[in-house]
Amino acid sequence: MRNTINQLFKAAEKQGINFKIYSMEEEGFVIYNGASAKKAYDATREEGGAQCYLSKDGDQEWVFALHWNDPDESVSDCTYGKWIDKWCTDSDFGQTDSDIKWEACHEAYTDEA
Repeated sequence: MRNTINQLFKAAEKQGINFKIYSMEEEGFVIYNGASAKKAYDATREEGGAQCYLSKDGDQEWVFALHWNDPDESVSDCTYGKWIDKWCTDSDFGQTDSDIKWEACHEAYTDEA
């Protein structure tokens, strides 16, 4: 079984998406902020789970990465209807590859009044 969180972060990194990972132990404390899928994954793994914000070109989404379900690490919750949600559905939660583009999931939300 492929690791959902690891696959999600790898797919995000390929598209130039940035990660901001918050501690579960200390509210508001950022434990990782950058573009490395491996470092973002390692940060969530150390916490056992974490609130993660993914962003690119001013658009942002969130996902709760849960590691307590080993080996079935999972996306516990996420922004509905945008890239993370569509990636999870299209890739069967990381079990297959997905070519869904971040920009395609966000262009519908720009220029709306």
